[in-house]
Amino acid sequence: MRFQLIISKENIITKIIIISLFFLNSAFSNEITLENAQIRKFGKSVELNSKVIQLPSSKQSLMASLDGKIVKYYVKEGDLVKKGDKVALIQSIELSRMSAEYLALKEQLKSMEENYNGNLILNKRDIVSKQELNLLNIQRKDISAKLETIISQLKTLDIEVKDIKNTISEYTLFAHNSGIVSSLLKTEYSAVSKDTEIVSIVKEKSFYLKSYLPIAYSEYLKPGQKISTNFNGKNIISYIEKILPELDESTQRIIVLSSIEDEKIKLYSNLYLGSILYYETDKEFISVKKSALSFMNNEWVIFVPNKEKHDEKEVSHKEEDNVQEFKPLDIKIIQENDEYVAVEGVEDSQEYVSDEPYKIKSIVLKSSLGGHGH
Repeated sequence: MRFQLIISKENIITKIIIISLFFLNSAFSNEITLENAQIRKFGKSVELNSKVIQLPSSKQSLMASLDGKIVKYYVKEGDLVKKGDKVALIQSIELSRMSAEYLALKEQLKSMEENYNGNLILNKRDIVSKQELNLLNIQRKDISAKLETIISQLKTLDIEVKDIKNTISEYTLFAHNSGIVSSLLKTEYSAVSKDTEIVSIVKEKSFYLKSYLPIAYSEYLKPGQKISTNFNGKNIISYIEKILPELDESTQRIIVLSSIEDEKIKLYSNLYLGSILYYETDKEFISVKKSALSFMNNEWVIFVPNKEKHDEKEVSHKEEDNVQEFKPLDIKIIQENDEYVAVEGVEDSQEYVSDEPYKIKSIVLKSSLGGHGH
């Protein structure tokens, strides 16, 4: 007896899709990462408008210590300098006078010391009177005091006096702290007066976020709370240092200042950023990883093992039963932090796909399309 099997073109395509999905699903199953939902502490959060600022105390101004002329700069704007680096060389007639006076007083004191010591011996022999010896001592101390004054002035210019052998006319400005050269305020060869600002250096760790918070959140604010900001794909963490006592006049919002700890991220003053403030960190919620979230049918979902399918496998060996080992589970997001989201609709210890949910999503969608062929 001869049987003829008639298979429609549509049924062949459906079978091919199901078989392909079976092998695709098996391959993905080996790569899928599963974790268990856990209870974690979360804080509530609020979105803020923030602005990168630098407090006045964070800027270092290098000033001319004496009248003179800028001979050259050792740096340019934007350079990173360390404490003690050379910044500028300044020529000064006043320094020439001071160094000449230092050399003269040094020689005078040396001569006066020799003269005094000689007369001290003569005084012991009653050749020089006590009165004459006291007068020499007063003169010696006077010269010594003048020399110490000059030495002190030279040291404020970071000049090592022991290295002065001849008259000098140039001194160097050094960076007092590490930072970035933000401005060269005078050009080379220009004249400068004493106490004129020449170079502005922004100290490291000097950037702050100035954030504006609705007054309704005032009772939740306290120093040390975390503010998260994203800039150029990098997450910047800062912590509240100060809550200003006055509201912003134009927005009627609370102003908080938070210090930015990451020194490697290059920021700019007056840069506006969106931020998130986390507060009330003592509440516990069931949580899953952010990387587990997927959006389907206008709902947030995670993918969990399809227990019904696994149970059916015990009594059925149809190919389509192996297609969908996972199913989407609708969730509601309550809170979030940098890595996890607090959710409703998930049981504690619920097993879920923690990474790359698009693999499962593609299988589920293709499976639903294939199922229409039956």
